[in-house]
Amino acid sequence: MRLLVIGLVLLGSGCASGPGLERDLALRVEAADFVPVSNEPEPLVLRVTGDAGQRFAGELVVDGRRQAVAGATPAVFPLEASVLVGDFQKQGGPGRLSFQIEGPSGNYGVGSLSGRSDHCRFSYHQR
Repeated sequence: MRLLVIGLVLLGSGCASGPGLERDLALRVEAADFVPVSNEPEPLVLRVTGDAGQRFAGELVVDGRRQAVAGATPAVFPLEASVLVGDFQKQGGPGRLSFQIEGPSGNYGVGSLSGRSDHCRFSYHQR
């Protein structure tokens, strides 16, 4: 059985800029306290899709290892993880930005953002 939680938090334009945002993102990713139930990482793929060139930035925590990510759609991140936490923000512009996590058993979850500075946080762990 797989568990995936996708949360969408809409941030107002006043909350989406300034030095506090980066600190806030880091604190929320750090607060994800999942413990792997398996020492065997699973191959996963994180796909970010949407209107061509839609920009995003954020962080992934893969089995406790933090890495900053940024890019433009379409983007594909091949991963191996028992625990995956992501925190992404749309970097402006019109159109929809979608996230999808896939694994050996299929599609584990999806989420999307459409507002100019929308924010998405998701967590996955093996069960």
